[in-house]
Amino acid sequence: MKRYICLLLFVAVLLCACGAPAADNNTALTPGEYTTQPSEPISADLNDSSAMDMINPEIISTIDPERPMIALTFDDGPGPYTQRILDTLSANNARATFFIVGNRVKSYPETMQAIVDQGSEIGNHSWGHASLVKLDEQGVREQLIWTNDEVEKNTGVRPVLLRPPYGEVNDSVTAIVKDVGMPIINWSIDTLDWKTKDPHKTYDAIMGSVTNGCIILCHDIYEETAEAMETVIPDLVKAGYQLVTVSEMLTLLEGGAIAGTVYRSVN
Repeated sequence: MKRYICLLLFVAVLLCACGAPAADNNTALTPGEYTTQPSEPISADLNDSSAMDMINPEIISTIDPERPMIALTFDDGPGPYTQRILDTLSANNARATFFIVGNRVKSYPETMQAIVDQGSEIGNHSWGHASLVKLDEQGVREQLIWTNDEVEKNTGVRPVLLRPPYGEVNDSVTAIVKDVGMPIINWSIDTLDWKTKDPHKTYDAIMGSVTNGCIILCHDIYEETAEAMETVIPDLVKAGYQLVTVSEMLTLLEGGAIAGTVYRSVN
């Protein structure tokens, strides 16, 4: 009798599981939710997006592709000094790309909108600054998609570029990022501003190595970096460089970007 009851219970559980509705693939992932892969609409949207989608036609028409241009990039924000950098950019008719950490977005909603309003670009720097090469496929996808969802929810703009934490990628990560539909943006000049925390050394690191098409790595969470930019940015402009977003530079000099491809400069 006991065995018969257990068998009935097993069958009932099995029928409930089989009859349960499938997960709604139209629901965007949000932090804390569990899923083995992003829903099809998210992946399709990302794969249909490109660097060109982040271009403001009015702005790009003012960029001369025959003149030198560079892309300043800032990682790990938003933070308390991001607005100071935005103010310096605006004062010099310049733009940059901010690769943000997704779990910081809610703490700086005004700053996130200010990046968009200033004409600069928001890129994806993972949800929690995790080393993507140490995660499984699900973990990598969550880091990317949670961040993209959070940025879009707060600004109406969905990032199209990824900068992996520490610049670390391998074949597995590259394949996943390609499937999600994002180019990978690393750098050609590392200022080491996070290490030196010295405005003069940050200035020298940039001005001593800058070339056309270079991508410069900085961090907007340090006051010393914001201070350095108040000299770096006007001096770059005086030297004849156009300070543009990564997407603008990729579009003008490369005709766009390829998902899963690693870019360190654009020549």
